[in-house]
Amino acid sequence: MLDTVGGRRLPLIVSSPGGDLLSALAMGRLIRDRKLDVAIARTDFTGCKPQDKGCAPPDGFYPGVATDSGAGCDAACPIMLAGGVRRFVGPDAVVSVQPLAFAERVRSYLAEMSVRQHLFPPVQFDFADFRLLRLRLEPGTMLT
Repeated sequence: MLDTVGGRRLPLIVSSPGGDLLSALAMGRLIRDRKLDVAIARTDFTGCKPQDKGCAPPDGFYPGVATDSGAGCDAACPIMLAGGVRRFVGPDAVVSVQPLAFAERVRSYLAEMSVRQHLFPPVQFDFADFRLLRLRLEPGTMLT
């Protein structure tokens, strides 16, 4: 996908329930290598949508507007977000941070990405008492 944008450095717009931690680490490094910005948002398409049957715009692009309303970044997603050269989380987006496995690997990665590690709870926790830590990140929170 990144090769299709040519030399342009378009921001990566993400809204994700999470996924595989090791994949998030790899994606974060790829994002950083490409010097991309990451924003937590979702796309409201104008006109036909990619999932609409028979919808194929002539230029191959589906126009839309990025919005943080209803966007989220959960579980492994904040790890990927950390890879962004600049990271944007609007006031209506929610980032959920949870205790993560592979603690040493994650700590090393966060240091590599210059992200304050206190945003991620320690890996030791009681599964019976597991609660997702939902954050409303203020501007600049993940920038240092």
